Amino acid sequence: MKNFFIIILFLIFVFNNIAKADCRLLAYYPDWVSSYKYDKIPYTKLTHICHAFMEPDTNGNVSGPTVETGLITNAHTNGVKVLVSVGGAGVPSSTFSTLMNNPTARNNLIDNIYNFCATYGYDGVDIDWEYPRNSTDQANLNTFITDLKNKFNSSPQPAPTWLIAMAVPGGSWGCQYIDFNYLNTYVDFYNVMTYDMHGSWSDHSGHNSAIYRGSDPCTSANCQSYMNYIIILEEFLLLK
Repeated sequence: MKNFFIIILFLIFVFNNIAKADCRLLAYYPDWVSSYKYDKIPYTKLTHICHAFMEPDTNGNVSGPTVETGLITNAHTNGVKVLVSVGGAGVPSSTFSTLMNNPTARNNLIDNIYNFCATYGYDGVDIDWEYPRNSTDQANLNTFITDLKNKFNSSPQPAPTWLIAMAVPGGSWGCQYIDFNYLNTYVDFYNVMTYDMHGSWSDHSGHNSAIYRGSDPCTSANCQSYMNYIIILEEFLLLK
């Protein structure tokens, strides 16, 4: 299906609640593609949609995504949940760092997320910070997710049932400052970004989203390596 979404998360890995997890088919729906709107989405083939992107500034004020009432109506008619995705590659990591290090700005972002979901009928939020860079970012991310979850839980229905997801990388270059051991209590599921494994930055050609290494000289540019790394990282955090 040509032009079906700009970003697809090819592999979704659930750390917590594995035993009771059903198959999850999630795709990102960007608001900037004028030729592909909500009426073209094959809702029956999905379980979750992340509407991209709500972009915060350093004060926690937000812009986007463009609201389409038909998106929520069609999704819910087909039993599909829609999350508003916050961040994305277009928001510098430094913006998130400054924002998350300021309690007032952090709470402002939480209020904006809550108000957006409550006003437009979304089913939760997907946090896409690319990427926490140090231990301060890690601690602030933990605090933010905790406060966000508490905001949902302490608000009227349906807020306590809203989902919190996170888009996460699959390698040490972006994953080492994400505290899965802590976040598992608050995050419903993670979306592992198993794409852009090769591109203009590579010194050789290769698959954009390789499942296995094959003959690739790079040992880590494949989904299998991504998942192994995250599992090892989570086990390490549990042992700390």
